[in-house]
Amino acid sequence: MKADTAVHWLKRIGVVLIIATALVHLGFRIHFITDHRENLGGAEVNVVYGVQKMLLGRPLYEDPEKSPYDVMQYTPAYYGVCAALAIVLPIDPHDSYALFLLSRIVSLILNLFTCLGIFRLCKLLQVEVWIALAVAAIGFTLFTEHFYSRVDSLYAPLFIWTLIRYVRWTRQEGSMSALVVVALLAVLSICSKQTGILLIGIIGVHLLVTKQWRAFFTFSGAVALILAIFLLSVFLNTSPEVFFKNTVQGIANGIGGNMYTELLPFGIYKYYVGWHIAAIALVVVFLRDGDRVDRFLAVSIATATAFGLITGLKNASNINYLFEAHLLVVIGASRWLCTRVAPWQLQLSGLFLLYGLLFTVHRTRVLNKLVGTAEQRAHREHLHNADEHTRAVLVNELGLRPEEKVLITYHGHLELLLNGQGLLAQKDILEWSVEPLFNYDAVAKSLADGTVRYVISDVPMDTLRFLGRSYPQFHEVREVDGRHILAPAPH
Repeated sequence: MKADTAVHWLKRIGVVLIIATALVHLGFRIHFITDHRENLGGAEVNVVYGVQKMLLGRPLYEDPEKSPYDVMQYTPAYYGVCAALAIVLPIDPHDSYALFLLSRIVSLILNLFTCLGIFRLCKLLQVEVWIALAVAAIGFTLFTEHFYSRVDSLYAPLFIWTLIRYVRWTRQEGSMSALVVVALLAVLSICSKQTGILLIGIIGVHLLVTKQWRAFFTFSGAVALILAIFLLSVFLNTSPEVFFKNTVQGIANGIGGNMYTELLPFGIYKYYVGWHIAAIALVVVFLRDGDRVDRFLAVSIATATAFGLITGLKNASNINYLFEAHLLVVIGASRWLCTRVAPWQLQLSGLFLLYGLLFTVHRTRVLNKLVGTAEQRAHREHLHNADEHTRAVLVNELGLRPEEKVLITYHGHLELLLNGQGLLAQKDILEWSVEPLFNYDAVAKSLADGTVRYVISDVPMDTLRFLGRSYPQFHEVREVDGRHILAPAPH
């Protein structure tokens, strides 16, 4: 009895340490909210740009091969949520800093709501309260910077709450109407980010493997119908071709495998290898001697891992492509530890908490490095102010009119301050794609024929070079706080 009591208290201490580390992690996240940088990760500025487009009354999806060559890579739900909140608050569409604050606050709230869902799912899976709290805390540190101010933050809670509804349905052999609700949540996750297709795959594969034919066809039919309604609503404001160009062609970066170069160095991989070993073990054990819920978790882990490993081959991918797999492994491990009673599993639960603590510490250290120094934060604020000053000079002193176009060669707040006037605002798509995704001959023509009135660079240029061509007719006409404004020489 004394030994059991000691183990019980050691587990609680481990959980408290994990939660304490996650709270430090939360402190860094809150610190990020007021940072003036335009990209915490994953080209955050592009998402905020899309929110701003909606506030300005511009179509979210436009032809990427026509001026201003915008590419909105994701499905519209997150953009719409943030835009609606900006209208209610209200926020000036041209207040770029306020839009970043809004998106980061919304994402953090959604991240915390996801953690609540993780806790609820663990409880549904018969996980002890203390272990469930630890899993939720580990889940919070699993969020990479791609979840700090992007569409991923809305997708994540929809992913978890869809699983909650489906596990309830699986345990109780629920009605077909309950399965339709699962289908609705799954499609809503696709409306947030295309990755939501993973949920369709997980549930569909599970229904097929377990030979629940009626449920499979009910779920498939509901998904098809709800997805069709969603697409028809999108096509009220854009064409299928334009939507495809943005959300399918716009993310086809080619094969590069950046995720593996980020993940596999020993200094990083030692914090993930435990989850990967556990993934294999859990799939085998759950399929061999588990109940219906265990078998669903096995299918979920296997499907999510395969999905992450395959999509992670895409150029510009990162560890966030394995978010669902890692989260499902942590949840599955907690269920296995709490629903088996072998004495040796008590030791494994301690190992689980220790590894979870090491992981949360690692993720928090990574986040601490990302925060930067006070001097770096001050410099980023200076860059924001420089962009605002540059816009003022362009409009008030150089006479830039709303219908005229500019080319901004760097990522910054100026792209938002001149939303719709700056060509190729999503320049990272050019940088991250193995081959050009679209035909940009019209951009070159605009630079050559004077359609582009100004080019703004963050470095001095003797000759403007862009998309493999030179434009010697552009020369510097003003320098504003380190921003260099170029204009074509008069004919």
